[in-house]
Amino acid sequence: MKAWHVTAHGAPGDVMSLVDVADPQLPPGHVLCEVSAVALGLPDTLMCRDSYLLTPRLPFTPGQELTGTVVACGLGARLFEPGDRVLGVSSFITGHGALAERAVVPEEQLYRVGESMSAQQAAAFFIAYHTGYVGLVTRGKLVAGETLLVHGGAGGVGTAAIQLGKALGANVIATAGGPHKVAVCERMGADTVIDHRARDFVEAVREATDMRGVDLVYDPVGGDTYERSFECMAMLGRILPIGFASGRWGRAPMDLVLMNNLSIVGVLPNGFGRVAMERNHDALLDLFERGALRPHIDATVGFEEVPVALQRVADRDSVGRIVVRVGGGSDGTGP
Repeated sequence: MKAWHVTAHGAPGDVMSLVDVADPQLPPGHVLCEVSAVALGLPDTLMCRDSYLLTPRLPFTPGQELTGTVVACGLGARLFEPGDRVLGVSSFITGHGALAERAVVPEEQLYRVGESMSAQQAAAFFIAYHTGYVGLVTRGKLVAGETLLVHGGAGGVGTAAIQLGKALGANVIATAGGPHKVAVCERMGADTVIDHRARDFVEAVREATDMRGVDLVYDPVGGDTYERSFECMAMLGRILPIGFASGRWGRAPMDLVLMNNLSIVGVLPNGFGRVAMERNHDALLDLFERGALRPHIDATVGFEEVPVALQRVADRDSVGRIVVRVGGGSDGTGP
């Protein structure tokens, strides 16, 4: 089968090769998927540069997030049957990521695809929306009527958080850089969008909330953005550190945390058990089928275009997700 290999560390456009490899072995508890589509993400670019905590040994196949069709089940695997359409996270940690024609994945890392989901939508669904649900519902305890601030609102994680926030009845403020990204946030349903390149976001948030501040901050950016967010939080506010797209984790100003009774709440959609994750997934699929959630796809590219597409992600030259058509499995019926 064909698979993309990272053969050295460096820029994605320079270190990837399309190679022929043997079909993967099928261990117990795993399923073999014919891959339909893969959503590219920032961690894939960081792995190419050896800047990611979970970077596998060279050579490796990147690609965290996939959708496809089950073609075989290993011993003891009982959650799915051949022919089922699934989505989820690949075995990238072992070096066998999703950017291949077929992938072996632990069945616990996969979930069913919504009835009306296209392959492109399914590929871009799991990480952004499950992270958003765990962050806003399980950990952040967002309730209708509260004010939510979403940083990086035009990215895949940000657009998902905007949509989920609106579905939960929140007043959503989003930040983004530049008119095009501001327009994306507006299309996603944000009530207020702040162009952080044009004005100070702290000042703008205070103005938008009549100086009260926000109840919940959803922050995939980190760095200075995380640190300054404490300046525009309401009493008893919560901040959710989701990631560090800026390149570094921020440091909390503990004086503001103390004086305003603020909470720093870590978010990672792991460790909750299959029952809880299935419950979250069912809730998300229900919102999708009702039209409240739609992954924002910047572009869909062919399998042979992976290095160029992944370089676009590394260069921050995309708004929303870039999805790779791999070609295997059912494509679904949705748009």
